[in-house]
Amino acid sequence: MYRRQVDEQRQINATYGEVLELQVREIRASLKQREDAAEHERRSQAEKVTAWFGEERHGIWGAHIRNASGLPVINVRVSFYYIAEKVAQRRVGNRSTGDPRPRESASSRRKPIASTLSPTPS
Repeated sequence: MYRRQVDEQRQINATYGEVLELQVREIRASLKQREDAAEHERRSQAEKVTAWFGEERHGIWGAHIRNASGLPVINVRVSFYYIAEKVAQRRVGNRSTGDPRPRESASSRRKPIASTLSPTPS
C-alpha cells in the first residue's frame, strides 16, 4: 500500500514538473513579447523625430529638430560630427595639386554632417 502511494506521488510530481516547465516557457514568451512591443513603440516614436544642421534666416546656422510623433520629446541633446570631404584635385596651370579645399561654389559651401539625436539622462 505504501509503495503504491509513493509511486502515485512520483507520477503526480512528474506531472507537476511538466506543468511548471510549460508555465515557465509561457511566462518567458509573454515577457519577450512585452519587451518587443515596448521596443517597437520606442522605435516608432524615434523614427518620427529628425534633426539636421541648417541655416536659418540672416545666415545663422543651428540645429533643427522636427517631432512628427504625437508624443513630446524632452531633454534632447543634438550632436553634429564633421565628415571630412575627399581631397579635391585642383588644376593650377599644367599641374595638379592635392589642395584639400575645393573651389568655392554654392553646393560646396555646405559641409556634410552627421548627427546623433538622443535624450539626455534624467
